[in-house]
Amino acid sequence: MHLVRDLEKLDKNNYRKIYSNRLDIEAKWLKAASIQRCDNIEYFLNRRSIKPGSILDLGCGTGAIVKELQSRRIGEEYLAVDYSKDAIEYLKKNSSGIETQVDDFTANTVNLTGTFDLVLVIHVLQHLKEPHKFIKNILNNLDFSFLIVEVPLEDLIINKISSKIGFNDKNPTGSLQFFNKETILDLLTESGLTIVDQKHSTPIINLGTLKILKERYKWGKIQNTKKIITSYLLPKFLGPLKRSLHYSYYSILCVKE
Repeated sequence: MHLVRDLEKLDKNNYRKIYSNRLDIEAKWLKAASIQRCDNIEYFLNRRSIKPGSILDLGCGTGAIVKELQSRRIGEEYLAVDYSKDAIEYLKKNSSGIETQVDDFTANTVNLTGTFDLVLVIHVLQHLKEPHKFIKNILNNLDFSFLIVEVPLEDLIINKISSKIGFNDKNPTGSLQFFNKETILDLLTESGLTIVDQKHSTPIINLGTLKILKERYKWGKIQNTKKIITSYLLPKFLGPLKRSLHYSYYSILCVKE
C-alpha cells in the first residue's frame, strides 16, 4: 500500500510561490511552529551538554527557528539560508544579528562553505525530490560538529488507509517524501551520518495556532472542526496512539561518520 499525492504540484517551486503570494501568514505559522521545534533542538543540546557558538539553519524559510534560538540565547553567531529570496528578505527586515544567504542545497553547485558547531535541517527533507542529494551537499561542503534533522512521520497506517481509499491530503505544502522511523534513519546513515540521539514527539497544536492554520489553508467550517478534533483534542488524550498510527515528529541528532 502506497501513499498517493500529486508530486507535480509539490516541487520546490511550490514554496517559492507560497513565499511570494502569502508570505505574512506563512511567517505566522512558522513562528508558531518554531516553539516546539526549538524545544526539540534544546532537548538534544541539554541532554548532550552541547553549547553551540555558530549555528547554520538550512531551509530556514522566514527564519522563525533561528530567531527563536537567538531569543533563548542559544548560539552566538547565526547564518540562515534558504533558496527563496522572498523568505530571506523577510528575515532580513524582521531580525538583527542574523546573517542570511540565498542558496539552494538541492542544486549541483552550492555556494556556501564553512565550519559550524550546529547545522539545522528542520522540516525540510520531506519537501525535496532528492533528499539524499541535499544531505550529500551538506557533507561535501560544510564542516560541522553536530547536525539536527527533524521530519514529520507520515508513512503510518492511518495515512496509508486514507490514501488507499482516496482521501488524499490536499495540503498545498504537503510532503514529497513520506517517512517513517526506519526510512529517515536509513536515509541519514546511508548518506554518511552517524546517529547520536533521537526524539519522537506528538505535534502540539493549540487553538491559536489552529486559527493561523485555518487562514493559511483557507479551511471551511467542516475542515476546521475536523482539525480541532484531530490536531487539538485527540493528541491531548491519545498522543501516543496518534504518534504511532497517524502523524508525529521525529528529531535526530547526527555527526559525520
